Amino acid sequence: MSGNLCIGIDFGSSKVCASVWKNNHIEIIPNNEGNLTTPNFIAFTDNNCLLGSAAKNQAYRNTANTIFNYKNLIGRRFDDAEIPSSIKKSPFAIIEKSGRPYAEVSYQEKATDFSPEDLACMIISYMKNNTQEQLGKKVTNAIITVPSYYTYFQRQGIKNVCNQAGINVPRIINDTSAAAIAYCDKNLGGDNFDENLVNYYVNFFKANHKVDLSGNDRSMCRLRKACEQAKRSLSSSAKATIMIDSLYNDIDLYNTLSRETFEQLNKDLFKRLILPIQKVLKDANLKKN
Repeated sequence: MSGNLCIGIDFGSSKVCASVWKNNHIEIIPNNEGNLTTPNFIAFTDNNCLLGSAAKNQAYRNTANTIFNYKNLIGRRFDDAEIPSSIKKSPFAIIEKSGRPYAEVSYQEKATDFSPEDLACMIISYMKNNTQEQLGKKVTNAIITVPSYYTYFQRQGIKNVCNQAGINVPRIINDTSAAAIAYCDKNLGGDNFDENLVNYYVNFFKANHKVDLSGNDRSMCRLRKACEQAKRSLSSSAKATIMIDSLYNDIDLYNTLSRETFEQLNKDLFKRLILPIQKVLKDANLKKN
């Protein structure tokens, strides 16, 4: 392996991707599965630690030991105002240790806890190793993106994660979703749309089968994955199919979701998007046409 390399890493809540400046343009580096993004998932079993797609694909049958959406925990104290909401939404246990939030899982047949920085380091190391394999060069530096609302301690936490993975961070920049801090809504993202869909189908299932899925982590994990896929399908299609065999016991979920219904379910979120877009256009002296 020859030469040193500086890469860019977009460290998202649900996905991570790496890029490099090559042939006078930015190239996204595919992972070893040929995909341009890698799920930001870590899973623990009796024998292994799984990362990326391998972790995400088994999440529905190993909900308590599959970690995702942990990025907001990095650099925080356990008594921070954001933590109770994270605990409520997480299928995995979040505990207090030395005043910090830790994820508690069963790993190698015993209870084990990991800091959010430990988890992030696993993913960053995975991305580093994949990039080195793909490009045949050693990765020594990386530009990392973070949300613009990240505090000093959270930014320092990300730097420490990269240093632990053997990567120097010459610069941290705000991610593209919040490039203009004056316009961003830090509480609005793709997960909000997913959550509305999940709640819709929890109520749909309850109305049709008299069963409340919300207390079943395995069912909720499978439903959340299907809702995310349906949301993506509706970006290019007028309809998407939700089809989950034996979602609860032997009861299947089969439903066709239209883009119109999706937009109606998320109308309040879309309204929240309109104001910052209008402000951006006004400040840039541009018209929507």
